[in-house]
Amino acid sequence: MHQYNVNGFKFATEKYSKNKKTNNSGVWVKGDDGNQNENIDYFGVLHEILELEYSGWPIKRIVLFQCKWFDPTSRGTREFKQHNIIEVKHTRKYEAYDPFIIAQNAKQDEEETFEEDEWIDEEETSEDDACEWIDDEETSEEDE
Repeated sequence: MHQYNVNGFKFATEKYSKNKKTNNSGVWVKGDDGNQNENIDYFGVLHEILELEYSGWPIKRIVLFQCKWFDPTSRGTREFKQHNIIEVKHTRKYEAYDPFIIAQNAKQDEEETFEEDEWIDEEETSEDDACEWIDDEETSEEDE
């Protein structure tokens, strides 16, 4: 599976998005680091979409996103609140091995890459922003 629609966003794997006009492989999820009572924004790139099916009645399915995460600390992420922009240093990877998230927890971010710089601008999008990418007829959560 290369594409998946969830939460009003159309996600696509990095490989599938590579030569497309729009890149929908950016993933944004809220989480914590286990030591604080505050949420941390994690930004990453979608590598693979996995659908797991559990046998039995009724049949249960869950979709997971396998992502490559960037460093969520100030060494890898900086925020410009006045412009609603978060820059991610794409050379700083998240050190922990924690690549999977449940697809329903994902939101999308827009990436703008600048070759001369190590930083990528990430704009947090709302479901309203993502509507321009998704046709009104696309109501299912899966798009292959």
